[in-house]
Amino acid sequence: MVNIVERYGNEIKQLSHEERLELATLILNSLKDEAPATLPRPAKRPIGLAEGQFVVPADFNDPLPDELLDAFEGKGSAQASDGSGYLMCTL
Repeated sequence: MVNIVERYGNEIKQLSHEERLELATLILNSLKDEAPATLPRPAKRPIGLAEGQFVVPADFNDPLPDELLDAFEGKGSAQASDGSGYLMCTL
């Protein structure tokens, strides 16, 4: 693909604002004709591919402990040990 600005930069700079808009419209319309109208949809994945590989814990929907909530909200004394600003949490 040709970079139009690199190839025709000086000529484009000499065009008026209206001529630049017209050129851009022509270019976009020519590209629209080349581009596919829609992207192909990915194949649907069957339900249950990971069945039996993960079990949701019984307390999954329970409220988080206050110290963990504070860490998410940037409160309290929870600090990243490497100075990255990210808190490593092992559950």
